Parts: sequence; structure tokens; C-alpha cells
Amino acid sequence: MHLHVCVATGRLEMILTKSVFAAVALSLAAGPPTGRAASDDNLWRSLATKAQDLRIDGRFTESHQVARQALQEAERFGPTDIRIAVTLNEIGLDYFYQGRYREAESAYLRGIRLAERDGGHRLDLVSLLANMALLRREDGSRYAEAERLLRRALELAESQLGPDHPGLLSLVTDLAAVYVDRRHYSQAQDLLGRTFLLVGKNPDPHIAAAESALNNLGGILSYKMQRYSEAIFYLNRAITSHEQRLRPNHPNLIYPLLNLARVYLGLHAAHAAEPRVLRALAIAESEFGPDHPLTAEVLSSYAKVLRKTGRKKEASAAEHRAAAIAALYPSRGGLTNSIVDISDLRAHR
Repeated sequence: MHLHVCVATGRLEMILTKSVFAAVALSLAAGPPTGRAASDDNLWRSLATKAQDLRIDGRFTESHQVARQALQEAERFGPTDIRIAVTLNEIGLDYFYQGRYREAESAYLRGIRLAERDGGHRLDLVSLLANMALLRREDGSRYAEAERLLRRALELAESQLGPDHPGLLSLVTDLAAVYVDRRHYSQAQDLLGRTFLLVGKNPDPHIAAAESALNNLGGILSYKMQRYSEAIFYLNRAITSHEQRLRPNHPNLIYPLLNLARVYLGLHAAHAAEPRVLRALAIAESEFGPDHPLTAEVLSSYAKVLRKTGRKKEASAAEHRAAAIAALYPSRGGLTNSIVDISDLRAHR
């Protein structure tokens, strides 16, 4: 019997980290208004920023409500105003976290069309393209399209910011994650080397958040390259970094905990995996709810832990619950298509 371990390349935490592109998009969304227009613009900016901050804190329902208010204010400036595109990016992210992927796609596509109509050279387009790429990765089978979107976003960002700007971190890391998805490990390793150099040049809080995501991805890449002790080191460092900066049940902790559990599971250390996966499950259920696809993903790993520790009845119950949740989201392929066969990884030892 083959042991299957699903590895997640940090999609969650990279979206939850405040990107320089989102901040720049808010600052560049329109020229300096005057009079009544200035008052309306300040209200929109205030709402958009509040929605972004709520999302980063993991308060997705509240974020969505405020983002909807921001969209109403943006639409007051006209049907093609760039503020609409910026706000649609926030709304798309909120839909993403609610598992409403088609609505997220619709919001991103509308935002991209508006941003391209505005000239296609703005940094708000970068954020929309990057988040659409993450949505394509979540589909589980559209990695080539995700890579194309991220390459376009990175090229545009580099043309505006230069090759060493800290704002490139999330894009380069996401592109490296796609290479991992596609098993292009040497290319992923090259990009991770670049991102760690950028981190070293830019010590500030936002960079620290990106560094945590880098450690998560570094752990996954090391694991897939059969460097197991190195993988455990990176993932523990990602968890510690998050714990130092975030509340104990912050959603950013889910993937590093889950990935560490999966590494231990792949190394036949199910008892070491169990506390990590249980903590990830508790966070997923409290932050996203019992029927969210991410909860199903964690449950799937927990079922493997239960089987490896001889609790077959509990494992079967966890598997059935995960399958029932996954059935609610037929468009999401990530739960099955991101599975990696450990025997394949060990074939070349």
C-alpha cells in the first residue's frame, strides 16, 4: 500500500500577508481629487483599507461586508473607475476564503478587464493577476495558466519597481510554489534563493511575514527533494515566526502546521504528526467553519494519522466527513490533485 501525503505550498498565508501591491494600488487608484470628490475618495480609501485589514486578521465575513460598501463608493466615480478594480480584488479574496471560487473568479476577471482598460501598466493589475493565479492553482490542474499569470505579474512589477524591490517577494514566492506544483524543483530552488536574498536586504514587519511563507515553501521543497531534516527545520521556523507575530489561532499557521504533520507522516512518525494536524484542524474549524474546503483538507490528513495509529473507525469517520465537505465544492480540485505519492519521492534515494 502506498502512503499518500498532500503538500500545500502556502497559498493561504501569501494572500493573508498585506502585499505592497495592495497598498500601492490604494495610493495610486486615482489622481488627487478636490472638493466633494476628495471627501468621497477618502471614504472609499478608508473602507478599502479597513476591509484589507480585517481580511489579514482572518475576519473574512466582516471584511466582505466592508468591501461591498467600498465597492458602492467606488462605483460613484463612474463604471470604469480604477477604484472599482482595486475593490474587486478585495472582494475576490473574500469569496476565495468562503470557498466561493466562481464568484471569486468573476470578481477578478472584472477587475482585470478594468485595470487593463486603464492602460494595463498599473500595480493594481499585478495584485489581480497574482490572485487569479492562486485561484487557478486551487483548481488543482491549471498550473500552466497560473505560471503564465504570475510571470506576467512579475514582469509588470519589475518594470515598475525594479528587480530588488521587497514587493516582489510574494510574486517570486508564488511562482516558486507553482514550480513545486509542477515538480520543477531546480527552478523553484533558484527562485527561493532569490527571495531569501531579498528578505536579507529588507528587514521590516511585512518582509518578516513573507519570510514565514518562504520558510513554509522551503520546507515543502526540501521534503520533495528528500532533505527531510532540512524540511522539518524550515517548517518549525515558519511556525515560530508566525507565533511571534500573530494571534495563536491565526489562519496563517494552518499550512505550516499541516505541512509539518505531513512530513512526519511521510517519515512514519504519526505520533509526532498528530498534535500538529489537530492544531491545524482546530484553527481551520474556528476560523473558516466546519464545512469549509480547507477544513476538509486538514481532515483528510488527520484521517491518515488515525489510520497509521490503528484507529480505523475514527479514520473512516474523518474520511467520510472530508468527502462530504469536498462534495460541496466540486470546482475545487486541490484536495485530490495535489496529492504526492511518497514512494515516488523515495524511488531515487
